[in-house]
Amino acid sequence: MFLIHFVGDMHQPLHCADNKDKGGNDVKVEFFGKPTNLHSVWDSGLLGRMGSQDRLYGRLLTESVGRAKKWSKGTVEDWAEEAHKAAQKTVYRRLPKVAAGTAVPIGAAYEKKADPLIREQLEKAGARLAAVLNAALK
Repeated sequence: MFLIHFVGDMHQPLHCADNKDKGGNDVKVEFFGKPTNLHSVWDSGLLGRMGSQDRLYGRLLTESVGRAKKWSKGTVEDWAEEAHKAAQKTVYRRLPKVAAGTAVPIGAAYEKKADPLIREQLEKAGARLAAVLNAALK
């Protein structure tokens, strides 16, 4: 159970980021008008707007079949570094610029930039979890 949780968690980019903001917990945002923090937006807010789990799973499964073998390569350290770079490149760099102390508005424009990364990270997490479990159960 912990293995499943940890492999999944490391694919949420803010779980591998160090921007001196506690993984985005200290970044105050307005997510479609609702006050929250950046970490929460990436943990569940954006994912919750992608549609039902069953529909999303079906699309991701179809899309990831050809990439699963490639994505299951590498080490856990490689995977964490990859998530860290994704946090730098997409999570933080794509945030709208605001004055210090002001909540960052996150809406459709940010969501459009984040969704491809979220889908890819979900696919990678599934492929890598399968590889880890297959190796452990051999």
